[in-house]
Amino acid sequence: MKTFYREPMIEEGIHNIILQNRCGNRLTLLCLTDRCEMEFVYKPNAFRRKDFRSRNFSNRDNQTTLFDSFYLPDITSSMIKNVYYDPFYTKLEVKSESGAINIISVVNLADENCFVISARQPLLLAIKPHFEFNVSDGILYELFSERGEDIVAFISFPGFELNRYRMLDDGTHVLQILENDILLIGGEENKMQMTRILRRFEGMPLDELILQNEKTIKTTLYKSLVYVNEDDFQDVIDLNRRIIFSGMDEGGACFGALNRIYYLIWVRDGSMTSCHMALAGNPIFIQRWAPFLLFNPSQTMVNEKKVVRDFSQLVGTRWSKSEDDGLFYAVWTAFTYFRTIGDISLFSDELINLLIECIENHLERCWDKRICLLSSDTLGEDPLTASPYFGYDIVNGSMLKTRYQDYKHNDIVRCSSLYHQVNMYNVLLMTVCLLNECDRTDLLEYQKRYLKIANELRNSLRKNFISEDGKLYSLRFDMVDGTEKFLGIVKGIDYWEHGWAVSQGPFFPLPYHQIESCRELYKSWESIAGTYGFCPWNVMARQLFNYGMASTEHRIMLQREVSEARTKTEKYPLFGALTEYAGAIEGWRALPFSAASFLLTHTSLILYPLAMGFAVRASDRVSKIENFMYRLYRLFAYSEGQGESISSYIINGKQFRYCLQIPERELKPGKNIIKIMRCPKIDFSQLYESDSELLFLEENENRMSAVFSSPIAKTFCFLNADNAKEISWTKNGKALIPEITHLPGTQFTFFRIEEPGEIVINLVMQ
Repeated sequence: MKTFYREPMIEEGIHNIILQNRCGNRLTLLCLTDRCEMEFVYKPNAFRRKDFRSRNFSNRDNQTTLFDSFYLPDITSSMIKNVYYDPFYTKLEVKSESGAINIISVVNLADENCFVISARQPLLLAIKPHFEFNVSDGILYELFSERGEDIVAFISFPGFELNRYRMLDDGTHVLQILENDILLIGGEENKMQMTRILRRFEGMPLDELILQNEKTIKTTLYKSLVYVNEDDFQDVIDLNRRIIFSGMDEGGACFGALNRIYYLIWVRDGSMTSCHMALAGNPIFIQRWAPFLLFNPSQTMVNEKKVVRDFSQLVGTRWSKSEDDGLFYAVWTAFTYFRTIGDISLFSDELINLLIECIENHLERCWDKRICLLSSDTLGEDPLTASPYFGYDIVNGSMLKTRYQDYKHNDIVRCSSLYHQVNMYNVLLMTVCLLNECDRTDLLEYQKRYLKIANELRNSLRKNFISEDGKLYSLRFDMVDGTEKFLGIVKGIDYWEHGWAVSQGPFFPLPYHQIESCRELYKSWESIAGTYGFCPWNVMARQLFNYGMASTEHRIMLQREVSEARTKTEKYPLFGALTEYAGAIEGWRALPFSAASFLLTHTSLILYPLAMGFAVRASDRVSKIENFMYRLYRLFAYSEGQGESISSYIINGKQFRYCLQIPERELKPGKNIIKIMRCPKIDFSQLYESDSELLFLEENENRMSAVFSSPIAKTFCFLNADNAKEISWTKNGKALIPEITHLPGTQFTFFRIEEPGEIVINLVMQ
């Protein structure tokens, strides 16, 4: 069938090595049977602009390449014996048929539109321009325009010495470099910028160039250094921290993967990566991602007439598919930005008005007052029969047969997924918290409205989404015949979305049921689906550890992910890079959102992120974390002893034992030392965590008094609550009666207080 759209490109090499540049460009080495191609993809001014359009943003478009062709004619796939992969410094060990060995080095410069090629022995390169190179001693460059952008592609080489340059009849330029020569290869917006780069690195040997590059990386990246007691896990953490850094350009765009087809800027993927990294103690990423995402909303067509602003599947564009979770990830980004950085200046009237506009449009489209649930005409990426795009792929214009069409001979009209409900519950509460920080009286009505809807939604979930065995349904379908159907964890549902729904937060409408459902999915996922996605798996691992999973089982849960990352593969020989799916070791590798969720689940073993703050934790797997960045504070946390309970902890010399949520008033700007004393078991009561801000904490020998605040209802979790002599709750001196839920078979008890504002908790020991 003839099509007017180019099919998305995938890596067609036998081996494919991919490096993403911090300025937004990409180098892909495609090792073929007869040669090795090097593809340089240019994203004009991506690091200078916070506009998605500068990323050549389309998965049906030709990508802008700097050269018509660029290849190593003497190197074939069979000659590649080893790949020593690092996103900023990769080495290829090449062995010829004669036995000669060469080491080819590729350096990805962290702060320039440029890559470096060098080799230990002579190496031949063949390059063909789009039109014609300007040639001088030591440089080839071409000026051309594409998509309204002026581009200069350049190659700097040692010069014409010893006749190491020639031009073939077909316009191919051939360069021979000798041992340890340096080639600078890149693209810029004009000759002046090109000249600046070449002067900066002129005459610099490879070792010094690498050293300078590492200094640039260290300045930004080496924060929140977690130390895991297993070398294989530590190696994967250290490498993937660098992968995350390379996957987000300086302008804030976070690419889905270091890949030719999965390079798009997904709202979900980028938000997860930046939020997880911020919660793991490195806010650098969300500082760049948040303004990029929030000031590039999507556009969505409503009722075939009205175009509204929205946050959809992909940043900025109209042509992405209509998923319902983009709004959650936008608001979560804004909320996490504020909670971890403490800066309200991003939240201008313009941005606040945009978020409200998007929420109101979403509620108008999806809020079903009849059942007090969110109802959608799409499920994941699939349009249902109520959608105007049913049977139609909005991206490429093709006809689409969905997996939910003719479901058991009864078409699905609309859908209410648990994922959608939990996401919007969080959207409403996070927005109330953000609006509460704004000095605008006109926002009070929105706060009241969103609190009301959130409460109605929670009550409806309790009424409609809990099965007889206490687990949460995953899906509710409105069928064409007027009936409704509920599905639990069964074959064919989207387990990724269900996994996030029961474990991600930051607020949990039904914590007991979400934890129980998380446990159920963990036990059944692989047996039902055959595989699982590493990102939701990592998020679930963090949740499960927090509510009782032992460190040994936590390690076993993640061991496959580490083992597959450390498996030498053929198609993507990026040793140590995390993949997307369990069992897909030859699939896409180096995914930032897999890596960030993996890092967060390990930092959470000692500093656990809460909706509003952090709590200390104890694990046999992690002994310390250094340079954890949170607002104005740098946290250095160390654990002593054995066991996975906490007998006490010390912040800057002051000891606490009855509340594990960190009292932020005890932190000081700059460096803070936290010492955690571990033990096998405790027999006294502890406030384990809350979803509110801890304003005040005082302890003496047998009692604790604490003040918590938030503009929403509050949930508190206690360990060994029954061992306390008294737990009392007051507001303005008036006693409060909580809703109490115990998690069976555990030490955990949840207390929910409906009152907003400040409340006082008093804990008295036996």
